[in-house]
Amino acid sequence: MSEIRKSMSLRGRADSSVSALAQPDLDPLATQERLQRQEQELRGCIMAFAAADRLSREELHSREQ
Repeated sequence: MSEIRKSMSLRGRADSSVSALAQPDLDPLATQERLQRQEQELRGCIMAFAAADRLSREELHSREQ
């Protein structure tokens, strides 16, 4: 039996469309694409980054207040 016939048979049994059957497989892909777009937008907002702006090890671990 061809894949199309199997899909149509499943669709008939589940009383749903092929799109509805494929939806669980497509959701993670859409989520990944959305996250990648958000990451690119966020990276685009970062104007400059310099490691020199960071605290030194001593300043970071200083217990003085």
